Amino acid sequence: MSKEELRRDLKLVELDLGYDLTSSPRGDLEIIGEEYNLAQAIILRLRTMEGELSELGLSSYGSRLHELIGEVNNENTRQLARNYAYECVSQDARVRRIADIAVETVKGEPNRIDIFITVEPVGSVELVEIMYPFSLEVEV
Repeated sequence: MSKEELRRDLKLVELDLGYDLTSSPRGDLEIIGEEYNLAQAIILRLRTMEGELSELGLSSYGSRLHELIGEVNNENTRQLARNYAYECVSQDARVRRIADIAVETVKGEPNRIDIFITVEPVGSVELVEIMYPFSLEVEV
């Protein structure tokens, strides 16, 4: 297997109200590839509510993390977040194995958890590390 299996996609940048495409100084749309594309894809999958894309035929795409909004930041909630993240990330065929998922509280932010995910992609021996911040409260 080669790194080409990790594919290429359009590079996205996060904005206040979602994501947007990025362009190079020449005005071309920027492309992201290999491990960076996998990391971007995992973050997008985590941000998407499971079932949100059912009308597109992707009923299992996404995560259940949204079910934790409103929950107290305790050990049980963090374990559920870990389980939901594992379930979500394991759906991506470009992930050979999930090496680790850790969920930590953020000092001074009682309603936020950080999810640290380490995966081994197909076609690579290098691990990819992703940090995904998640708020347990509704943000307005």
